[in-house]
Amino acid sequence: MRPAAIFNPSAKEVRFLPDPIEGKCWNKYSLGFEPKENKYKVLERYTKYGVFTLGIDKSWRDSQHILPCIPYYMPSVCISGVIYQFAIPDDLSIVAFDVKYEKIKIIALWIALELVYYYRLIEVKGKLGVIDYRKWVSGYFDLWILEKTPKREWERQIIGVPSIWKTREPRFASFFMDRHGEIVFVVYLSRGDLCCLCYDVTRKSWRVLKIKGLPKGSNISGIYCYVESLVPFG
Repeated sequence: MRPAAIFNPSAKEVRFLPDPIEGKCWNKYSLGFEPKENKYKVLERYTKYGVFTLGIDKSWRDSQHILPCIPYYMPSVCISGVIYQFAIPDDLSIVAFDVKYEKIKIIALWIALELVYYYRLIEVKGKLGVIDYRKWVSGYFDLWILEKTPKREWERQIIGVPSIWKTREPRFASFFMDRHGEIVFVVYLSRGDLCCLCYDVTRKSWRVLKIKGLPKGSNISGIYCYVESLVPFG
C-alpha cells in the first residue's frame, strides 16, 4: 500500500508521510497549520495517536494524550491553528487539538447526540461550524456556529433547502466555505448528476455554481477550496 501524501497546489510540492504507527488501512490523517511559527503538523490515528511535524520529525511521535474514538470517515477541519474532529465516547462531541502546544480539549455540542452521520464540521468566517442536515426532508437544515465568547455558546441558524433538493434526494460529497463567505455544498442529485450549490451566510440566499468539464458517471468524493500558501512544508 502506498504511503499517505500531502500536496501543496501553490508550490506544486508533494510530501510523503512515514509509515503509520500501526495498521495499513483505515488510518485517519488530519493536517494542521500553526500560523505563528509556520509549522505544518499531521495528526494520525488508528487505535493509537501519532504526531508528525513536517521538516523536523523523521517518524511519528506518540501522542501524550488519550483521545476518544474518532470516526475515520469523518473529515476534520483546521481553524487558526486548531484541528477539530468529531469524537464518539458516550455522546457525540468535538475534540480540539492545538497544533502548536499539542494539547487537546473536548467541546460539548448544543445537545446530547449519538449518531454522527448527519453532521459535518466546517469553518464559517473563522469560526467552527457544524452542519446538521437530518431534517432536510422537512425543508430545512441547521447550521450551528460556536461563538468566540467566554461562554463559548452555539448559535443556531436555520437554512431553507433550495427547491432543487425537494424533488430528488441528495447524496452529499463535501462542504466548504469559499473566500467569498459562501458555503459550497457538493451534492449528487441523481446518478452522474453532480451539483455545486452555494449558500451566502450573510444574504441568506442560494445560487448554483456550474463546473464544466466534469466526467459523467464518475464517483467524485469531494471538491474543496484551499487558501494559496507558499509556506514550504519544511
